Amino acid sequence: MAKYSTELKEDVVGQVQAGASAVAVSRSSGVLPRTIFKWVASAKQGKSLEPARPGPKTLLPPEAESHIYDWMVGRQLTGFPADRRQILRKAKEVALLVCAQNVWDGWYRCFLERHPTLAKRSAQSLSLKCNNVTSDDLATLFNTLGKLVVERNLDSSRVFNMDETAYQTKKK
Repeated sequence: MAKYSTELKEDVVGQVQAGASAVAVSRSSGVLPRTIFKWVASAKQGKSLEPARPGPKTLLPPEAESHIYDWMVGRQLTGFPADRRQILRKAKEVALLVCAQNVWDGWYRCFLERHPTLAKRSAQSLSLKCNNVTSDDLATLFNTLGKLVVERNLDSSRVFNMDETAYQTKKK
């Protein structure tokens, strides 16, 4: 998260451009003078004061990465999850079409970092007993839990997130 808001940056730059000294603006705003000089120089060059992602630009445009992400999730939902090799092959196809360049192994790592909802985990295999749960079993469980919450006067501070969702790297 950015240390200074865009509104503060624009306000400080506006004050300096209106004729106030950077040191005086620094005292009133709490921003270091060298930071103010950097912002003013960026504004003179026409650069945006919005916070930007650090590092080099991504090889693929955001729309292309979004399509690859949707493709991965779609494969997962249909029961045929894509592994690393298939994802890289699809990304290479898209990259050659979009920007006439090739992706590399580091792209895959960076792609997963940019999309933290994806995880390289394998779901555990379920036993036959666990895999044959009926809707009546679930209704009984839900009603029992609801009854216990009311009887013991439990609040939301005792609810824990036990989410184990992930995209599968191979079908079990």
